[in-house]
Amino acid sequence: YILKEIRMKEFPSMDHSKMDYLINIISDVFRVNKNEVRAKNNMREYSEARQTLMYIAHVEKKMPLWYIGAYLNWRDHSTVIHACEKIRHGESEDESIKQELILIRERIYNSFDK
Repeated sequence: YILKEIRMKEFPSMDHSKMDYLINIISDVFRVNKNEVRAKNNMREYSEARQTLMYIAHVEKKMPLWYIGAYLNWRDHSTVIHACEKIRHGESEDESIKQELILIRERIYNSFDK
């Protein structure tokens, strides 16, 4: 609990440009509103985009679980872990998830400014 309080105090002053960049790419790929991705909206279209964002942020960009959860409306780190596991499994089992991840990675790694 004390650690969460400390993180809540430092979170507003942190640089969120990398997460802002990722959410812009993912909301564009999924064709959803980025504010809805961050909100506590459980509609499938938003939750899939949100879970993919969590996966990319943690697995590809090595961002800490607590930070990703905080950025996405103070979700718990266990929610981020679940999302990462779900997308990792989906990448090997579902061709559409695999193709979305390929497109997202291309957009991230072919960018000159990030």
